[in-house]
Amino acid sequence: MSNLPQYFTGLHEECGVFGMYDKTGETDMVNAVYSALYALQHRGQESCGIALNVDGVLSGYRDLGLVSEVFTKRVLEELPRGAKMATGHVRYATAGQRSRSNAQPMVLHHCKGAMAVCHNGNLVNAPKLRRKLEMSGSIFHGTSDTEVIAYLLTQNRLLTPNIEMAVSRTMDDIEGAYSLVIMTHTKLIAARDPNGFRPLCIGELPDGNGYAFASESCALDAVGAKFIRDVRPGEIVIADRNGLRTMEDHCGAAPHTMCVFEYIYFARPDSIIEGTCVHEARLQAGRFLAQEHPVEADVVIGAPDSGLDAALGYAQESGIPYGVGFIKNKYVGRTFIQGSQAQRESSVRIKLNAITSTVKGKRVVLVDDSIVRGTTSARTIRLLREAGAAEVHYRISAPPFAHPCYFGTDIPDEKDLIATGHTVEEINKMVGSDTLGYLSVEHVQQLAIHSKCEFCTGCFTGNDVFQIAAPTDYHQLFTEGALLVTDYSSTFFDFCYLQKPVIYTQFDEETFFAGQMYDRGYFDYRRDGFGPVCTDLDSTVAAICAAPMVLGQMELLKNKRVTCYPGFEEYLIGATVTGNAVEKDGQIITGNGPGAAIEFAFAIASEFVTAEVVENVRKGMMIS
Repeated sequence: MSNLPQYFTGLHEECGVFGMYDKTGETDMVNAVYSALYALQHRGQESCGIALNVDGVLSGYRDLGLVSEVFTKRVLEELPRGAKMATGHVRYATAGQRSRSNAQPMVLHHCKGAMAVCHNGNLVNAPKLRRKLEMSGSIFHGTSDTEVIAYLLTQNRLLTPNIEMAVSRTMDDIEGAYSLVIMTHTKLIAARDPNGFRPLCIGELPDGNGYAFASESCALDAVGAKFIRDVRPGEIVIADRNGLRTMEDHCGAAPHTMCVFEYIYFARPDSIIEGTCVHEARLQAGRFLAQEHPVEADVVIGAPDSGLDAALGYAQESGIPYGVGFIKNKYVGRTFIQGSQAQRESSVRIKLNAITSTVKGKRVVLVDDSIVRGTTSARTIRLLREAGAAEVHYRISAPPFAHPCYFGTDIPDEKDLIATGHTVEEINKMVGSDTLGYLSVEHVQQLAIHSKCEFCTGCFTGNDVFQIAAPTDYHQLFTEGALLVTDYSSTFFDFCYLQKPVIYTQFDEETFFAGQMYDRGYFDYRRDGFGPVCTDLDSTVAAICAAPMVLGQMELLKNKRVTCYPGFEEYLIGATVTGNAVEKDGQIITGNGPGAAIEFAFAIASEFVTAEVVENVRKGMMIS
């Protein structure tokens, strides 16, 4: 087990959003939102907050911690009463640091009023939008996508006649997964991305006195609201003194593709999402597992909590008795905040303990929702072994989690995933089970029997709703890179610090300096720079073609197979010059001139994307 990561925090939940509008003002909004957030606590345990609208004045409280930790009796008593509108949020950090400044709702004040913004999801173009906003004067206090959305809403509100039009215009700019609840001094608004990636539903208060919006229907139940329907993908829903109305400008702009992990793991079992009860979907997952991976065993148990329903389904389908195999202590603190590894291991054992009478001497089927990094799985199976289980047959109610997700989970890198680079049999040995079986992608698409939408399975297949590049580790890239060709980026300082060559390409030099606040004397690339300056495309191409010569003179090509433009071979000190169009040896890729540019580009691309993607691009360019 030494090759497994030392620290594990599991596949973490999403965020939970909630909003409520009561035109009568009779609802105790503080207690109502508190109850709703309690119901949504499973979606985020990092931070939480409540924002209230009392006679058009917005105020609130947010902090790090669980709902019960943040909203103590004293805090609840100090919150203003008499609100007709309120919003609430529970957060787990999937984008942005663990900081109070990233807690939500985010309350902003501007010349056209105030608004409170709650967001669940991730934007794939947040860095680009953030840079644009910063250049226009926006000052960011946190690191979350929500702040980007909030500033866009503010800017667009100044240019539009009402907040709903500002929301629509903001949706034109943002890309990715988002479910939003926005409160102004007169309106409560819900909006969902055109793919409907994250859930969002509408409820009606008793006697038709108002409406509520929530990530899951269980929050509606907590406040006594009647579930009406889900917010449609791309829909903007407005609740105000005139009732409920919608805008559908973005509806139908993309296929309805929801994250399938809402059924597998994220959502609470009693919630209804897209017409299907989550509990029933997980039962169905267990039934499919029993069909795909039968085994002779004495008892079926589930890993608390999201594996319990699937375990029951497996037992029903297989005829093997269902048993309670673990007791989970829900009052222990979160294990990853313990100071030492020994403390973390101790907390894990305190948090979960096997029931010996259920598993001792028996062949056990253990059903779990997923294997992410593998360490928790290994510990859980080890607990069963120590309790006397004769065999442990591990069954997973999802396919292998082999690709990172950028839309709201905390798995941004493939190297953190045990299924990447390992076969099922290898994983079986690593976690210590006797047999291992995953649910198929085909069956995971069939879990929600009453849902009409499709499901994103990108974390299993690599085929994401949005095709985006993985986050770049620039430190690693610079360490492994041998030459930097740049325009005006300050990253060249980092590269030069490593004593590596730089080529500046400035073919739009006059245009660039004409639009800058700095004159040429601020930083003269010829006087103060660290490499040649190319002022046209031809010289830039020539510099790149000659790059192997630079590497050779730095003695970086010793014992390497390389190629270059004819006539430069003598400068490739210590290298074996092949004359091929493209050569790759370790981290060094070389080409023999402009004629090899396309193949050279494909060789570089193959270092960052799969061979399948490269081949698709090649076919799209009609290059054989």
